[in-house]
Amino acid sequence: ALAYNIGQSEMWLAVNETEIDEQTFNDWHASTIMSLNYAPNYFTLRSRWPKYPLDKYYGKFAEEAPVLMLSGQLDPATVFEQASHLASITSKTRKFYAIPLAGHVTVNIGVVGYLCPITIATSWLFPKLFPAEYGDPRCIQELPTTIDFAGVTEVGRQYSLKLLNINRPFGN
Repeated sequence: ALAYNIGQSEMWLAVNETEIDEQTFNDWHASTIMSLNYAPNYFTLRSRWPKYPLDKYYGKFAEEAPVLMLSGQLDPATVFEQASHLASITSKTRKFYAIPLAGHVTVNIGVVGYLCPITIATSWLFPKLFPAEYGDPRCIQELPTTIDFAGVTEVGRQYSLKLLNINRPFGN
């Protein structure tokens, strides 16, 4: 089980896990593929957070609360398999959508014209402001499923220009 999400500011103990010491935290940090440069600072801050006694709700999910889950399949912080598993055990009140080629913040693909995650989220959050078809999740099927590393497509060139400051990273 992933006990700490070291790449994020939210850090929590896994179910049935006791508090960890700083050395264990640093060992976890050193063994991660993607993590913050100064993660030990989070441990220092966390040690000052107020500790609350564990009650009967510890480790339980809010089963009746409606939740929209847009999970980027390339998310390094919230592993897709864990997100989809959580959605499967809480499916009565959860809407779960897998967004291909998206990272931790799925709406970021909107900067190159893929508005599907944004329309799903806004129509779910504000159902009275948007027509029902605005948030139709079938738009996910229209999202790209391959990465254009060479800048063959206009979208690929836009991404390359934004991320690499060159629209055709490998020339023509």
